[in-house]
Amino acid sequence: MGVGRICRRLVAEREDVMPSIEAVVPPGCDRAGSPRGGWRRVGPHWLSLLLCCLMLPAWAAPAAPEEGFDYDVVQPRLNRVDSDGRVEVVEFLWYQCPHCYALTALIEPWARQQEARVRFVRIHLALNSAYAAQDRLYYALEEMGLVERLHATVFQAIHEDRLPLKTLAQIGAFIGDEGIQRKRFEQVMRSAKVRERIAHAREVASHYRIAEVPILLVDGRYLTSAGHVGGSQADALAVVEWLVKRVEEESRAAGR
Repeated sequence: MGVGRICRRLVAEREDVMPSIEAVVPPGCDRAGSPRGGWRRVGPHWLSLLLCCLMLPAWAAPAAPEEGFDYDVVQPRLNRVDSDGRVEVVEFLWYQCPHCYALTALIEPWARQQEARVRFVRIHLALNSAYAAQDRLYYALEEMGLVERLHATVFQAIHEDRLPLKTLAQIGAFIGDEGIQRKRFEQVMRSAKVRERIAHAREVASHYRIAEVPILLVDGRYLTSAGHVGGSQADALAVVEWLVKRVEEESRAAGR
């Protein structure tokens, strides 16, 4: 992360003084449900910065994550309703987002390994209203205690099997094929409890101004993503781990 931060800092310092060429945008999913990655116009200093970074010594030690580059601090934070002493890590995700699917392979085993010290929470957020039924899908799974069983299966169905899980009818048929009582699941998707969960998710997302996914929130105050760290999901998770340790150290220092 140290070398990447040097490059990003140089970009930030010089971006307003040079004409533009094309460069890569870090990954994320936008409201269209498609990857927000590809090419955009930025300054030609990227070429010289790339050469500069390539010439940096291989032994350059990685620096600790830096506020404003590797993560952002959000104020005010939302208070947790149920604090159990663990550090809360929230993943904002959307089933239609391929980057969220890619992150799942990393964050799910990490969360299981860290269960004793990390309270892992998922907040599903369909950024495009055309896919609003996927919010109902996720929170119905949550309401019925089926997330751990079917979460990865839903991602695979959309991104590997290319199933169009866009309407309640399509979702109902998929759920039935997975051995779940379709009528009961469709009732839960339309229930007041699921509507309440969706409303709460959108309230939290609005507070933190979530406009793309996946985004990771640590302790209700630190936001990071692959876009913060140059496009690497693994580096984003490393920042999360560093932030969790930081919160734990602060809690110990405060005698909590």
